[in-house]
Amino acid sequence: MRVTIGRTITVAIAAMIVAACATAPRAANRGASCPLMQTDSAFLAGGLVYRECAVDIKARRIPDTKSHLVFTPQASGPSCYAVEVEFVVDSLGKPERETARVVRSTDRNFADAVMATIQDWRYEAAVLNHRPVRQIVLDKQTATVGAVVVASSRGGGPPPAGAGRGGMRPVRQPSC
Repeated sequence: MRVTIGRTITVAIAAMIVAACATAPRAANRGASCPLMQTDSAFLAGGLVYRECAVDIKARRIPDTKSHLVFTPQASGPSCYAVEVEFVVDSLGKPERETARVVRSTDRNFADAVMATIQDWRYEAAVLNHRPVRQIVLDKQTATVGAVVVASSRGGGPPPAGAGRGGMRPVRQPSC
């Protein structure tokens, strides 16, 4: 059997086409069931972008110690602060700061403080068909301001942990 170079190239191209066609319907079907919303049009300025439900592996935040939130709650303010921000994570895992927007927030100052840290966050990029892609991310950040409760019995300070009747129970942080 004699195989020519032209036939080998033809077979290789055919194999690549078959492989591409095998994965394309899966991605197309997922995209059809997870379309971009009209409000996502602003994210398209930087190129193709996908929602979390349209990728094979979603963008995942990498914990860091570089990003420090600078926020001073008001003395008479709430004990629970929350903000949801939406932005695009690029194919290198970096948030695109210019796409960031506040979706909802319990406090404008807290939202501003979170927005100021977004450029320091890092992600593992989203993946679609074995390639990193841009993904729209919705991230929720919360902070609680705990009250310190000190009880004194006859001036002796707080009772020891696990104290019986009349002792204090541990104070739980509120959940946002």
